[in-house]
Amino acid sequence: MIEETKYNFTKGKQILRNAASIFPNGSGIYKFLDKKRNILYVGKAKNLKKRISSYLNEFRQTNKTRTLISETHKINFIKTPSEVDSLILENNLIKEHKPKFNVRLVDDKSYPFIIIERKSKWARIRKFRGKQNKNDIFFGPFSHVNAVDEVLKHLEKAFLIRSCSDNIFNSRKRPCILYQIKRCSAPCVGKINISEYDDLVSKAVLFLKGKNSFIKDELMKKMKLESDKQNFEIAAILRDRIKALTKISHEKYSDLNNTENFDVICCSKKSDLICLQIFFFRSGKNLGNKEFYIENPELDDLKIVFSQFLIFFYSSNIPPRLIFINTNLNDLNLISRAISKKTSSKVIVKFPIRGKKLSLVKMVEQNISISIENKLKNEKINKKLLNF
Repeated sequence: MIEETKYNFTKGKQILRNAASIFPNGSGIYKFLDKKRNILYVGKAKNLKKRISSYLNEFRQTNKTRTLISETHKINFIKTPSEVDSLILENNLIKEHKPKFNVRLVDDKSYPFIIIERKSKWARIRKFRGKQNKNDIFFGPFSHVNAVDEVLKHLEKAFLIRSCSDNIFNSRKRPCILYQIKRCSAPCVGKINISEYDDLVSKAVLFLKGKNSFIKDELMKKMKLESDKQNFEIAAILRDRIKALTKISHEKYSDLNNTENFDVICCSKKSDLICLQIFFFRSGKNLGNKEFYIENPELDDLKIVFSQFLIFFYSSNIPPRLIFINTNLNDLNLISRAISKKTSSKVIVKFPIRGKKLSLVKMVEQNISISIENKLKNEKINKKLLNF
């Protein structure tokens, strides 16, 4: 049997007054609870007493805020040592409890990377999700698994590094099909010595770090040398490797410094629809983008939603050192410090005001504008069809 929700705005205001009288000053999080002690809403505050008191200002109360107050039977708080801790705790509680009045943010799945594993004598390249370590080389994140598979295929062609598991590698008696189609050098059966193989791995690492032209120029010289010697079979292999590199390099954004790692994240709202897009740039290459929609945000304005999204997203994904956004958030330094706790490096969230990064931000904003217009247009068409 579904129990009807009871609303009592007068009682809710009294609960707010009581909370405001006993809540301490200082940073922390607060929780609105219903009569069954389910969490209705989680918020953070630089000053808990002032933040709870602000809910009593009737001029700032939206219909949704009044509904929240009407359903509230208790308000709790947790004091934190710093604002950064309150930001992280707020994010964790929202992810765990999914309160009905908090914005439903994106899922917390991690995005795929390409990894070059160095734990064995013969390094291995493959697709990867999960916690990263300092011993292996990682390239990403990629927005889609298909993009990883495509780049991985070209990397195998360009550098001939094995992708098989250690068990398969150790059990091989003859080369597999990847050797036949020139996507592996077959170290499993001694078709290449360790010195030559390590050189291929080193070149692959340099390429992933943005040394594209250096690697390509070196292969071009080798191809010409082998061709002059009339070693046409070797020259053809080098040619195919150059083609594979060219296909990967083609994704590079032309005006960017090819050693930069950063994300561009933009947020925009129209009607009751919030759209966020994130573009991943690694070593100057655009690795794709992801789009997220938030419909009917309950209580929070755009800046709060954006701040929560940043903390939420990077709690499950390794951040780059630079993140460029299109909104000048009030707590940029606080957000940067909270995200930095995910990694050993300092992360800076910036609102660019000039230059190439601003141009990129404008480009993403245009993408969002078109995307929202299309979504609203399609929803309008679907509504007409349903009412036909």
